[in-house]
Amino acid sequence: VRMVLEHQAEYKSQWAAMQSIVQKIGRTTETLRKWLSQSERDRRLRPGLTTDERERLNALENNELWVHFLPTLSQLFAVTMDQLASTCPEYAD
Repeated sequence: VRMVLEHQAEYKSQWAAMQSIVQKIGRTTETLRKWLSQSERDRRLRPGLTTDERERLNALENNELWVHFLPTLSQLFAVTMDQLASTCPEYAD
């Protein structure tokens, strides 16, 4: 990203700069384009979630997923323990 920003004035367009740079870094132009877009969001030059905001959102979604499944997991654990206790007396209360 830094290379594109520093050298784009040497090319006819940002796309041309990207095409030149991807050959040097071994990535696709599309990958570099996505990195540039995210960099612009992180610097508030483009609308959308910043990297930090996206990470926080993902963490919240993961927490919500756990909260959603905890009752089911608790029930499953209780049934498993009941089955274990009924077949193995040493695991009973």
